[in-house]
Amino acid sequence: MGKYILIVGISVSLAIRIFFISQSKHTADIYLMYNMGVAFLAGYNPYLTLDFNSYPPLSIFLEVLTIQVSSFLHTSFVTVFKFWPNLADFICAFIIYKFLIKTNVKPTKASLWTVFFLLNPISIVISSAHGQIDSITALLVIVSLFLLTFSSKKSHIYLSALILGIAITFKPNPVMLIPVFLMFKKVAIKQKIIYLMLALTPLTVSMIPFVVSNPQQILVRLITYSGVGDISYAAILRGIWYQINAQTNLPLNNELLNASKLIFGAGVVSLTLIFAGSKHLAKQSLAIYLLFLSFYFGIGSQYLVWVIPLAVLQRDRSVFLYTLFGGVALLGFYLFFGPDILLGQLSSMAPFQTKYIYLYFLGNLMLWIFSLWWLIRIVKDFVKSSFPGFGLVRKRLIYFSVVIFILSFFPFVYLLKHLLELYALES
Repeated sequence: MGKYILIVGISVSLAIRIFFISQSKHTADIYLMYNMGVAFLAGYNPYLTLDFNSYPPLSIFLEVLTIQVSSFLHTSFVTVFKFWPNLADFICAFIIYKFLIKTNVKPTKASLWTVFFLLNPISIVISSAHGQIDSITALLVIVSLFLLTFSSKKSHIYLSALILGIAITFKPNPVMLIPVFLMFKKVAIKQKIIYLMLALTPLTVSMIPFVVSNPQQILVRLITYSGVGDISYAAILRGIWYQINAQTNLPLNNELLNASKLIFGAGVVSLTLIFAGSKHLAKQSLAIYLLFLSFYFGIGSQYLVWVIPLAVLQRDRSVFLYTLFGGVALLGFYLFFGPDILLGQLSSMAPFQTKYIYLYFLGNLMLWIFSLWWLIRIVKDFVKSSFPGFGLVRKRLIYFSVVIFILSFFPFVYLLKHLLELYALES
């Protein structure tokens, strides 16, 4: 039965993805990625000549490869570029299935969860319609996690570090997982330093050819890139602001973004101390990503895919509601800001139609509340079962970190108060 479920699921997922790719337009992020590759092939340093490039080097190399392959095949850049994240999704599904089987999940149930991942509308839309490459980093994170979970060999532990490092060299978001990977139970104290060094090596080495000409400017650009407030509570505030004065640019956006970095950083410290020594690496990583979605201000639409494979590995049914609320939030985002991203050649809709701002607002409100609840539930369950066994020093460190986490909200609350005053003035 499991084999037939997989065959049907793979076939249906493939058909849907091919349809979305066939309707693609050379627009939005795809256009920017194409220009990054063109600049590199023309002999320019994309980090210096382009004002929008902030992706690590392997993303640029992938764009260059795509230009060359599309030229060889006499097909469009967008078609070839969307091949990579969709391929990553199918490979990730294979790893998920193997992971579940190794944790003694019956083949039929493992097949159903794998097919849920392949047919997940968020994954399909981000990989096939939007054309973002976050599924590539998600795949590499899952492979790295797989190696750590099922092997204690030093070679596999260090290979896990290198693969996690390669993921960071495509997109930097796996950096936030390094603390929980380092604190995983199977990683011995002496191995942690080597693991950290190996995880940072791919990015360091790949950046050398780019930074030699102007290291300060390039490093500042990479470090200061903070994402965009398209999803989560930033989107809620933007939705309210738009309904007041029909403006999409939120006041105090940069200030709120910087304040959220402090909250997120303090939250990562607390979660790392709480989860240290746990054997449930997928659940720890899921909690870090949910913390990011709940408290960070610069959430892009593509970031929603990070959660899904980790939740599937845990067979956490909360991912069903997450998919529903995230899907509504994405639908509102695309219909309002960029219907051609979602619908491609099928779209004749103009962006910024007011009727879709309500869907955008409501979807993000539900998504944010649910993500926060999901995070609290994971932490609460873990603390309830494990906290009594913690030593006195660790308990005090956790208490102290939680106090710092609470205090980190004060700058954000002050800015939020000021924003609410601006809301009142405008209305």
